[in-house]
Amino acid sequence: MTISTAGIKKVAFITAANMVFGLVSCKQTPKEPAVMRVYVSYAGADSAAIKLKVLDPLQKEISNISNIHKISAIAQNGYGNIIVEFNMNKNIDSATVDIQNRLLLMNAQLPKEAKVYSFRVNNEDKKNKNNQ
Repeated sequence: MTISTAGIKKVAFITAANMVFGLVSCKQTPKEPAVMRVYVSYAGADSAAIKLKVLDPLQKEISNISNIHKISAIAQNGYGNIIVEFNMNKNIDSATVDIQNRLLLMNAQLPKEAKVYSFRVNNEDKKNKNNQ
C-alpha cells in the first residue's frame, strides 16, 4: 500500500464518519416549539378593562386548543398581548389555524372597539435573524 492510497482511505473514512455524525446530530436537534402571539388593540381602554373584557375571554377560549404548553397575557392601557406556546409536537401551521378559528368564534363577543390580530412568532424570529 502506498502512502497516497493510505491517505485517500483515511480521508474517505473521516468524510464518511463526519456525514454519519452529522446526520445523527440533525435528528437529535430539538425543533422549535410553535409560538403564537395574539395582539389586542383597544383604544381608550385601561389595562383592567382590556384584561376583563378581552384578554380573559380570549385566553379562556384559546386554552381549549390541544397541545398547549403555556399561555400568558399582559394588559396595558390601550392594548394587550396573549402569548401561546404549544408543545413540541404541535405544527406551527396547525397552531395558526387553531388560533385564528378561536379568534373568529370570539370576535362577536368582544367589544366593537377591540381589534384582534394573531402573529406567528417562530417565523418572525427567523426572518429577523436572516435580515441582520
